[in-house]
Amino acid sequence: MGLFGRSQDEGARTAPGPEGRTMGSDLTEAELRELGLSADEVDRMGGLEAIAASGEPEAADPQDEVDRAEEELAPEQRDMMRQEAEEAIALGLPRPEGAREKGPFDASEVPGPRNRVDLGSLWVPGVPGMQLRLETNRQSGQVTAVNIALAESNLQLQAYAAPRSGGLWEEIRQGLVDGLEKSGSHGAVVEGPFGSEIHARMPVSGQLGDKQTSQRTAPVRFLGIEGPRWFLRAVISGKAAVDREKAALMYALVRACVVHRDDTPREPRSLLPLNIPSEDPENGSMAARAEQRAG
Repeated sequence: MGLFGRSQDEGARTAPGPEGRTMGSDLTEAELRELGLSADEVDRMGGLEAIAASGEPEAADPQDEVDRAEEELAPEQRDMMRQEAEEAIALGLPRPEGAREKGPFDASEVPGPRNRVDLGSLWVPGVPGMQLRLETNRQSGQVTAVNIALAESNLQLQAYAAPRSGGLWEEIRQGLVDGLEKSGSHGAVVEGPFGSEIHARMPVSGQLGDKQTSQRTAPVRFLGIEGPRWFLRAVISGKAAVDREKAALMYALVRACVVHRDDTPREPRSLLPLNIPSEDPENGSMAARAEQRAG
């Protein structure tokens, strides 16, 4: 591709990195989007020259990586999802054409929580080695977010009410990008397995807008998936924010989730209620015991 020729261009706009390599910080946002990588991923792979020499495809299909990660889920999870697909067909449950063929699903599209942890508006898959933590509002005690820690990474999930007409993620996405730019942080919109997502760097400590020149930042990915009258927000941090294999595992977990919206009328963008999981051994029996954490 044309981008790989940049490493051999004597007229490159910036000086090359160590040992003459073109590192992630040497590339423009447009070039990183063309590669489908973040600056950290380019650095981790040894620079642009190493990527070109390895023969890595310029735009690997992220969906293929998620498919492979899904196959690495526990056999019980894979069997459950296959059985659900068969039962959905037999029961005539809705499968909107071209939407959520592999999840995340609406509660009307699956027979029940099965081997997922029932948290009210979210049914999340329980897989070996994961830790499930719930964020709560200190004043009201309301559960506000679900966090899944796995493979040196964290996946935060929240479900919101959305209008039937859709379009909520586009509004929220633009608002996030604008907010990041105003705060001095960096965020780029890239294509992922669920469509447009945001790859950004966020302060590790303190609040956005702090004027600490030495403030450390960490990579994070913001995902948005829209379903029937709901919107699922997912935030990936830790190693999965820069490592493709770990990211694929997080995407596979998102794809195995189910959103359950009740019939209560709610304003768009209002958080769908989350509950503390029951002690029933059938409630995501493979998941680690849920821990509450005040937010």
